[in-house]
Amino acid sequence: MVDSLTAEFDNFVRHRTPALLNHLQVAWWRRHKIAEIRPGELPERARGGDQAEAPVLKPSVRAALRQLSDKQRVVVITALSVLLLAGVAGVALAMTAGRGGQEPVPSAAFTTAIATSAPSPSAVPSAESSPPPSPRTTVPGTYYFTTSTRTKLDVYRMRPSDCGPADDGCAAVAPQRVRSITVEDGESCLSNSIVVSPDGRKVAWVSSDKVADPGGLSGRLMVADSGTAPARQLAKQVDCAGTNALIWAPDGTALHVRDYDRGTGVVDVMTGAFAPLAVRAWDQARAEALGPYRGKVGGGKLTVTRADGTEPRSVNYEDANEMETVVIAVSRDGQYAAPAVGGGDPGKRTDVAEVIDMRRGNPVVFKVGKVHKIYFQADGSWVVAVGHGRLLKLYHLGAGQDVLAEVQLSLPGLKDAELLQAQF
Repeated sequence: MVDSLTAEFDNFVRHRTPALLNHLQVAWWRRHKIAEIRPGELPERARGGDQAEAPVLKPSVRAALRQLSDKQRVVVITALSVLLLAGVAGVALAMTAGRGGQEPVPSAAFTTAIATSAPSPSAVPSAESSPPPSPRTTVPGTYYFTTSTRTKLDVYRMRPSDCGPADDGCAAVAPQRVRSITVEDGESCLSNSIVVSPDGRKVAWVSSDKVADPGGLSGRLMVADSGTAPARQLAKQVDCAGTNALIWAPDGTALHVRDYDRGTGVVDVMTGAFAPLAVRAWDQARAEALGPYRGKVGGGKLTVTRADGTEPRSVNYEDANEMETVVIAVSRDGQYAAPAVGGGDPGKRTDVAEVIDMRRGNPVVFKVGKVHKIYFQADGSWVVAVGHGRLLKLYHLGAGQDVLAEVQLSLPGLKDAELLQAQF
């Protein structure tokens, strides 16, 4: 029985091996045609004919089978037959797929290798993940306030950037006192003329001189460093009336003044030297120190021009109380102007009456409430003040009056503080 099985296996291998090798050669050529192997150029190992005919192979197989028991030989022959049939079927399937114009399906091991070696995609945040918190924004600028009694006027400095994020975030921040000034009897110039230098290191003001000017519209020009250093007198009979009686040069080295004896000019704050300027040049220099545009009200018109007086643009405007008024501020593009509240005394600092759109002639309606101070920023945004004293609130407004930041300036112990000026 064993000899018959052995003979049958030899006959099967002898007749099937050439066909199987031929199929394997064809499949090998198909898979390597991208290497430009032309038909007929099969590898040397495929040209030797039927390798099963080699005499070395047959004695080896037979010798191995003879060394096995009857049951072992049956198992081995059966297993070899199944493997050989499976190989033939696999080659046939590959050739059939190739004839159909499709690439053979890669084996599971090959697929796994591709999946393992391919780079994994970067992690994409889910829609539910929260974006990183943005840094807290605050109202830009440094603000100066004054409090006064019958004998003293104090100047304080406050930076919203020092305050907390809550509405009362400034309640725990003590404002810094910049300067304390003695108020003499009958003083009329001090509160309207005091200004802090652009770097915050000096304070200038006009002190009334009732002897030289009983009317109280002019006085001695004084300057002092912040702190307690003694003040120095720079000039006499300097005008203290108007909304901008004194204007610092942008570099903080001089003051634009109107001297009753010498006319319009600039005073050096270190030496007190007076440099006269023609009224037109002086007006332009003062305007340029405040911004590229200036405005005025008169004859039922609100007119905005460049600092040199060119490019005039006018709209109809009259004070609500038909009082004389001035323009406090103009936006840096000349599109908006802020007339002051009119009054019987044009020599006093006043609040903003309204902000006028110079393109349409209409007043701007603010969503944050009644605005009494406005500071036009270089980037086109606005800083506005609403309320007074402990109710003072600052808003930083962007396009469309979007509130970019806000802060409640609840200054401890300064319930009657008045906003003096702002620096940016």
